[in-house]
Amino acid sequence: MPELLDELLLARNEAGGRFRKLITMYKKVELLIIDEMAINGATRRICLYII
Repeated sequence: MPELLDELLLARNEAGGRFRKLITMYKKVELLIIDEMAINGATRRICLYII
């Protein structure tokens, strides 16, 4: 999970549409299980900022 969040943050701050490509890729996934949120202490505010 930390790697996913890092990748999304980096992509969001880059030019070239990488963030949009990542989001499009994740939209195609039928089921995405993210179970480390509580372990890493990511708050709702942080998660909403990233996405």
